[in-house]
Amino acid sequence: MLLKYVRMYGIRHKRSSDQFEIAWKELRSAVGSSSGLLIGVSGAKLLVDGVPLETGGAEKAFTELVGSSGIGSFQFLPSVTADEFERMVQAFSLAKPSTLLSQLKLSLTDAAQGSIRINEVRYVQHDPMKPEGTGGGSGTEPGGASTPVAAQLAAGAIADHRAQKFGNWLNDPNKLLQLIIAAHGDDKRGPGKGAGTGGAGGSGTGTGDGPGSGSGVASAWATGTGTGSGPGAGGTGSSADGTGSFAAGGPVAETEVLGILRWLTQLGKTEKESDPETAATAMQASIAEAPSGRARSLVQQTLNHLASLPQQEGPQPAMLIKLAENLAIRFALERYERGEVKVNAVRDMLERMNKEMEDLRKVLSSHEDTINKAGITVESRAEILDRQFWAAVPERGKLGVLLTPDAYCIPARNLRSFVEELLARADFPTAAKVLRSYLDCISNPDADARRKCAIGLSDLPDLYSRAGSGLLAVAVNAVGEQLVRETSPDMLTLVGAAFVRFSQEANNHRDYDAIAWALHSLQQLEQKNPTLAKDVRPRVAVEGRIREFIEEALAAPQSPHGLVNVLRWTPRAAVEHAAVRFAQCQKRQECDRLLELLGGMGAPAIEHLRSVLTTRPAAEAVNSVGPLSRLDMPFLGRELPARIRTWGRPAQDALVRQLAIGGAPLRGSLLALILPDLDPLIMPLALDEIGMSGDTDASPVLLKLAQGTGPAATSDFLRLKAVEGLGRLRDKHAGDVLTNLVAERSFLSYKHPRELRIAAAQALRRIDAARAEKVVAKSGLDPGELQFAPLEIVATEWTRARRYPRVEPRGLNGVAQTNKGRINITLTGLSLGGGVALREGRMPIAYEAVLELPSGLRSLRGQVLVRENRAREVTFEIVNIDLEDLAKLRRVLTDLVQATTSPRAARPATGS
Repeated sequence: MLLKYVRMYGIRHKRSSDQFEIAWKELRSAVGSSSGLLIGVSGAKLLVDGVPLETGGAEKAFTELVGSSGIGSFQFLPSVTADEFERMVQAFSLAKPSTLLSQLKLSLTDAAQGSIRINEVRYVQHDPMKPEGTGGGSGTEPGGASTPVAAQLAAGAIADHRAQKFGNWLNDPNKLLQLIIAAHGDDKRGPGKGAGTGGAGGSGTGTGDGPGSGSGVASAWATGTGTGSGPGAGGTGSSADGTGSFAAGGPVAETEVLGILRWLTQLGKTEKESDPETAATAMQASIAEAPSGRARSLVQQTLNHLASLPQQEGPQPAMLIKLAENLAIRFALERYERGEVKVNAVRDMLERMNKEMEDLRKVLSSHEDTINKAGITVESRAEILDRQFWAAVPERGKLGVLLTPDAYCIPARNLRSFVEELLARADFPTAAKVLRSYLDCISNPDADARRKCAIGLSDLPDLYSRAGSGLLAVAVNAVGEQLVRETSPDMLTLVGAAFVRFSQEANNHRDYDAIAWALHSLQQLEQKNPTLAKDVRPRVAVEGRIREFIEEALAAPQSPHGLVNVLRWTPRAAVEHAAVRFAQCQKRQECDRLLELLGGMGAPAIEHLRSVLTTRPAAEAVNSVGPLSRLDMPFLGRELPARIRTWGRPAQDALVRQLAIGGAPLRGSLLALILPDLDPLIMPLALDEIGMSGDTDASPVLLKLAQGTGPAATSDFLRLKAVEGLGRLRDKHAGDVLTNLVAERSFLSYKHPRELRIAAAQALRRIDAARAEKVVAKSGLDPGELQFAPLEIVATEWTRARRYPRVEPRGLNGVAQTNKGRINITLTGLSLGGGVALREGRMPIAYEAVLELPSGLRSLRGQVLVRENRAREVTFEIVNIDLEDLAKLRRVLTDLVQATTSPRAARPATGS
């Protein structure tokens, strides 16, 4: 088009200028940053970098013009300029065929060394016995036996480059393919010879010119065919689906493939030549010695395949190495699919060809050197070949092996890819069959088969967890059984590694059935091989994750399937963590779930809890009380009285709280039984819990205390607590005692303290409301004083229900006097039994303290037990207070209620 416009309008016309810009951009794009662009002619063919193009009228006219002028080719180097191109176009527009060559030489002043080079056609005798110049005709004519023009073009292209540019040709499959085609592609050596290309995964066609020529090459790893055109044309090619052979003319023999590998080694050595001229000569000689016939067809097919692959990032093996490996794989695949080699012999065949490739790798070892310097461990080349071979096998071929006892022959990476494809299309039954078949190889009688399977299984546990319910457990059991049976030290190491990986996958996937099988196998292994079991058990690490399992079970809507079986295999770790966790339960659901797990573990769990209570120090032994109160209350009744006499106040406090968390119906009777052995400061907490238990069998003890006997003889506060307990239990036998406490008088006033009388009136209201109204009416008590009564027993989601209504004291400050000093606190919640506060400063508050709160001219004081709740927040429970100070506390609460119009709504929580 450009020549047409220039001839019609001249080079400076607008149309010519526009067309010049288009042509120049396309030329620059084609040249790019590569080794340049070679445009030549061969007979009636127009070639680009040695590859014939389909020609139309314009291309034929151009080809005739160039060919008749004696020009073989034009080479555009990357350094070509627009000025050079313009001078070339002007020369073409002005010259005739007879003068074109001389006109170009005049326009391109440095035609030999410039960026646009002209290569003239040389007419030489092909037969070396004849002197040069005899026998007419060019190398492209049937009647002549001269050197092919395509070979001249290839030689010219090579000669024009320095040695440092050879790598561009040897590492580019397209360019190497062009060189081979240029050197041999137009040889007339029989029907069906030539070259063609086909699209990946489909069919391909090729064309041949001249009598008896033709070609056919498939460039993909799927079915491909090729046809030739022209008189006598013929030739077919196919690929790796078993429908034919890779090369035209029949199967390629192993000796031919080995010959190709040796030729590639020879070709690779040319890149290492330091002298440019020597390198050019060596490359021309190597290209000329390319394999012929079926072997060359196989090389061309493989180069086409490599050229179709996407460019990969990072260091890559030299292209000649990739070519050699692909050739070996394609050949092995063809022989396997023809049934000439069995599945377990494929690796051996690849090993033989791999040995032939070692010299090539030594010549072109830059990739391996880079990897080694980076400290990366890589697979052996034989393993890589084996893996690439199986990647090329069609799905039905893989499946035919994977469902047989030879499944271990397929590398784990290939198995993974295959199974992941099955899972991606939701074919879970087939995936499970494949994995089960591969797993069966772990017990294969052949040691090498077991070794390969064990190595492969170590990389596959996640597939077994994804392929279907129960398959991971089957795998853990199978590998564990083989570990117990194995005797070879090397195999024990490999099978042990697989067992650990599957066990860890079971842990991560929370497959408790699989974990239970792992623990079962460990128990058997300990009996047969204690030393190995001692090494494997910590790596399986089930005991270290019991805490995670239990915590997740507490948060789940229901207990996970199979978890109880795991806990049965680890009773010690499971019971001790469950006991500690039980003491921290705030929700009733958590408590019940822990009891469900402990109960499911059966007698061993209960026995271990008993052992903890009777043999451990108080701080540890107390953790067993809560669970045992629900699982074995009679045992606690027998053991606790003697045990708690030696326990300190913190352990006894924890004991009462444990029984409260457990929520056993008979906990009130147990507390009544051990009450005489409790510390005086813990007794008020125990009496509160007896009342909250609803256990009326404990009423007689409370009744005696309410009458002022036993410990209550010297403590009005204990007597008040007993009275409150009787009211919660609604013991009708306490009516007379409570009436006397409210109404009994001394000489000038009432006999009992006012706070005790208020508590008795409140309790009597719950037992007999009518009688209480009559008694209170004559008691002189203000109905407002009865406002803050102990709360009723109500079902709640919390393990410890609140015992008194709580109000929010805005801006009320107090002081906690401890053995560490005085700590200022700001109350955020307050009741007759305790409250919540924020402490000041960084010093942690002590367990026991004396609380001082402002109340008129004189502060009220009471002994409290303090617990750190969270950062700077503490809760406290009143365990001893003078009843006059308790009356002051009641007035403080009443004033707060009046200031805020109503008590704060009672919310379930721990504390008082």
